[in-house]
Amino acid sequence: MMGWYGGWGMMGWFGGVGMFLLLIGLVALGILLARGSQSVERQLPSDTATDVLRRRYAAGEISQQEFERMRQELTAAPAAPRGA
Repeated sequence: MMGWYGGWGMMGWFGGVGMFLLLIGLVALGILLARGSQSVERQLPSDTATDVLRRRYAAGEISQQEFERMRQELTAAPAAPRGA
């Protein structure tokens, strides 16, 4: 015997609609969170030349002497333009 509630159980038809709305809300929240993490990645500043140099040294692509020489070149004051 189904009783007064029909076949939807204790919550009636509102329970089915509520569960559907909850599912839609969770999917929307997941999409918003995924988009938010992508926009943060796009806003990150690009690596500086010194960061790239440090990474190359850490990976063993360049020696300590090469690292020091290149780092000094990067941090030195810019030279005056030629022909000026």
